[in-house]
Amino acid sequence: MAEDAAQRARKELGAANWDGRPSVYLGIRDSVMALLAPRSARNLADVPGAFPGADRSRASLDATVAAAEMLSGAPARSSTGSS
Repeated sequence: MAEDAAQRARKELGAANWDGRPSVYLGIRDSVMALLAPRSARNLADVPGAFPGADRSRASLDATVAAAEMLSGAPARSSTGSS
């Protein structure tokens, strides 16, 4: 469900015409996209735990997601990947 909201946000931001907009709006757009990126990366990189290095990779991406959420003030969520 959260990934659906992220996809919808990317679609809406991508459809907007950003030409000539004040830099504050461009900064907001870039901030939103930056906050969506770590969670998407975590979901895309998820592999079964049997793969060598999977646990370390998962922990690294989980830390990146947690940092992005902390910096944005977003409530922390548990990781959505499977083992």
